[in-house]
Amino acid sequence: MQLEAGQLLQRSKPLFQENFEKFGELGAAVSVWQNGKSILDLCGGFRDVHREKPWIADTLVLVWSATKGIGSACVLHALQEHNIEISQRVAEFWPEFAQAGKDKVTLA
Repeated sequence: MQLEAGQLLQRSKPLFQENFEKFGELGAAVSVWQNGKSILDLCGGFRDVHREKPWIADTLVLVWSATKGIGSACVLHALQEHNIEISQRVAEFWPEFAQAGKDKVTLA
């Protein structure tokens, strides 16, 4: 699926703004890359609760668990690409893992 940058911006920017106006988002950023190229970069709001410091493109934030879903999807994609079943034992790939009774632990 190819995304066209202009169309993506046109569709995404109003939704991004709505998040601040309608739902009270403090600050946020989103970046979409396709084939090694940035096709969308949005940031807005504030980086402090007093709403004095604007959110800028290089504002650092903690993402906590936000990457778990994306990380899981990447792992599943890699497993699929390499024909690895999630029922396979971890020790098949990492023999030392089998120590201390962990020899039956699977990727699932």
